[in-house]
Amino acid sequence: MTLLEHLGELRKRLVRGFLAILIGFFACYGFAQQLFYYLSLPLLKVMPADSKFIYTGVAEGFFVDMKVAFVAGVFVACPFLFYQIWAFIAPGLYEEEKKYIIPLTLSSALFFILGGV
Repeated sequence: MTLLEHLGELRKRLVRGFLAILIGFFACYGFAQQLFYYLSLPLLKVMPADSKFIYTGVAEGFFVDMKVAFVAGVFVACPFLFYQIWAFIAPGLYEEEKKYIIPLTLSSALFFILGGV
């Protein structure tokens, strides 16, 4: 492939990755408050009984939900993002290099899922 063809392929992979993150964001936005509750549960357990979370800005509640939904969307889209990275890199590797990278990739994906759980 020429340099422009490589750049076109990279652009295609990046656009697909950003679309996956966007879809993941919109899918997780409806659950953002529940996700925030589960993320803040360890802190809620150690807080005094009469204390609560507060927002220090007018739009902070909205932006907290947006940030939680974005991070969850990236997490949900990660398997597809990893595939896009692999699909861009794999054609440039020799078979012997692929033989060493595939076990590393599978173990990395397993550890990513276990870390998320």
